[in-house]
Amino acid sequence: MNDTPTPVPELTPEPAPAPRSGLAAFLMTNFLAGIITLTPLVVTLYLVKWIIVTVDGLILGFLPEGYQPSDLLGSLGVHPPFQLYGMGMVVGFFAVVLVGMLGRNFLGQKVVEWGDSLLNHIPGVRSIYVSIKQLMDTVASTRSGTFREVVLVEFPRKGMYMVGFITGVPQGEIKTRTGQEMVNVFIPTTPNPTSGYLAVVARSEIIPLKMTVDQGLKMVISAGIVNPPEK
Repeated sequence: MNDTPTPVPELTPEPAPAPRSGLAAFLMTNFLAGIITLTPLVVTLYLVKWIIVTVDGLILGFLPEGYQPSDLLGSLGVHPPFQLYGMGMVVGFFAVVLVGMLGRNFLGQKVVEWGDSLLNHIPGVRSIYVSIKQLMDTVASTRSGTFREVVLVEFPRKGMYMVGFITGVPQGEIKTRTGQEMVNVFIPTTPNPTSGYLAVVARSEIIPLKMTVDQGLKMVISAGIVNPPEK
């Protein structure tokens, strides 16, 4: 009987796509940067607004007609401006591109850091903002190539598998003491993938999957409801 173990082929990350050039690539790059910068703030403000509007609705329901704030403002000749549909989408798109451009330079980064610091010191708002920003940072890290490949690992016990993402190969003391080829695998939690576990797993014990990193992340966030089709 031949006891020689079967060699496991090395997993190589997919080559990064060639960078695009031109006006469309410039706009899209800055638009995505703007989305990542603005989404935590916009969602946080939307949730805060929803809370305020809900409380206002409960309190103003006790006021009789004629004494509502809208009635008082109307008597003073103050009316809310009308919304021009379509133009708002165009202006919003270029506003997001502009924020992306500003957020990528030194001055813009300082403004973003100041905004982060401000929101992090507001009770109640901080927990919402930090959670959303961590989620957007995770999405951004998948696009930057930090997560190289989707795999299955046996965790937390034998016979139970969890979805993980290869983040690199351990070096130094870990490589010397294990005596075999290992990989760093990040195992995210559901539905918040910004927290999880770092597992150092032998390459021979991981099961590589064909799904993309984006598909694997969607599966984790949806708690398995979204399952990518088999390739």
